[in-house]
Amino acid sequence: MSDMRSVFAETASALLDEDPLAAVVLAEISVDMFGKAAARHPDRVLNVGIREQLMVSVGGGLALAGILALTQGGAHSLDGLGVALALIAGCLWGAYIILNGRVGRAYERGTGVALSMCIASVALLPVGIASGGSNLLEPKSLAIGAAVGVLSSAIPYSFEQEALRRIAASVFPPSHSVLVSSE
Repeated sequence: MSDMRSVFAETASALLDEDPLAAVVLAEISVDMFGKAAARHPDRVLNVGIREQLMVSVGGGLALAGILALTQGGAHSLDGLGVALALIAGCLWGAYIILNGRVGRAYERGTGVALSMCIASVALLPVGIASGGSNLLEPKSLAIGAAVGVLSSAIPYSFEQEALRRIAASVFPPSHSVLVSSE
């Protein structure tokens, strides 16, 4: 069974062969599916790339619209501390992307994720012991903790680190979340 993108690529490629007026304009998404069609029709298969600046502007506009919706149109009710924390979070997110890509290139096959998870676990161990005490050593708590750690952190972070290891920083714009949600 083919997925939607494969069916679209096959149909569009066949249409390019049949109709000399047909053209395909791509934005980095599914470019690899049009390789043969691009070789046969280089003047009618165009990859315009991701319009990072435009998408950053769109992302900023969507964020502003969200802020206005949450404040019922009045920016006077924005908390200065909240705005500062949001800016700090954005800066830390950018640093995370850069550092995660570097760790992925420095360590192969998930070693970087394993080391990062161990460091984070040791750093948060005092907080866990203070709040959970001896309950943390119960088999049920250990099993649930291990399952949550693997399913919510280890697996997703491994995939993300592998992706960031393979792509250039210029390909991963600040508007990535907007691009993923629009895809």
